[in-house]
Amino acid sequence: MADVGLSTSPVSPSQQTVRRASWVTRLVASPRFQSWAARFPLTRRIVRREGDAMFDLVAGFCHSQILQALVKLGIPDMLRTAQLDETALARAAAVPLARMRVLLAGGVAIGVLKQGRHGDYGLTVRGAALAGVPGLAGMIAHHDVLYRDLADPVAFFRGEVETELAAFWPYVFGAGAAADPDAAATYSQLMADSQTLVAADTLALADFGQTRSFMDVGGGTGAFLAAVGQQYPALALTLFDLPAVVDAAHDRFDALAHGGPADCSLWLIP
Repeated sequence: MADVGLSTSPVSPSQQTVRRASWVTRLVASPRFQSWAARFPLTRRIVRREGDAMFDLVAGFCHSQILQALVKLGIPDMLRTAQLDETALARAAAVPLARMRVLLAGGVAIGVLKQGRHGDYGLTVRGAALAGVPGLAGMIAHHDVLYRDLADPVAFFRGEVETELAAFWPYVFGAGAAADPDAAATYSQLMADSQTLVAADTLALADFGQTRSFMDVGGGTGAFLAAVGQQYPALALTLFDLPAVVDAAHDRFDALAHGGPADCSLWLIP
């Protein structure tokens, strides 16, 4: 009699890998296994680490909102030169003391602020880096654009909503969104601020001494190109970008002492 329902074909290594991965997934998802792993000495530290990571994942939105509130209220800038107590910070930011107390506790929790033994607040190393990186605070301050787009994340990923982000980040969501001069100016300023460190790192690694011409595609108002031109004044510079940024780009290169005013060519996408 022939066997019924039994496959005699060999299992491929890839199938074995898939089956093993599925088995591990089912095992880890089991509440019984999770309870055992949390008690077993060899897996207890892994469980604790994964639990902390899961909490950070769930609380990530709160972390970013706390960070945005700190930046928009100017708390990192206030603490760059001196430590201040909660009363002084609340008064300077025009925030009720009780609310400021909650915000400062949140800043300590996410590792941006630290509280001294006398109650004064200061910046941690991470907070000082946040305050000093050009353009970073500006990007954080504009996170609310993305937050509004993600108010209904399911509708967002199904493409059922018109996003504000499309107007703010034209290079990602289409050139047509860059027609608004205000949106283009805001975007270009953020990009220009963030290019300071990028330009310094790039020029420290790359040598353009033998280069005759240099084109920056999508370079905004030309912050990176200007840094290259200052270090290599013999270069012929070309900026290739959208019409909405042309005025600011002309202003930048008119002010740049690089072989005379506007000593570069600007290519624009119509």
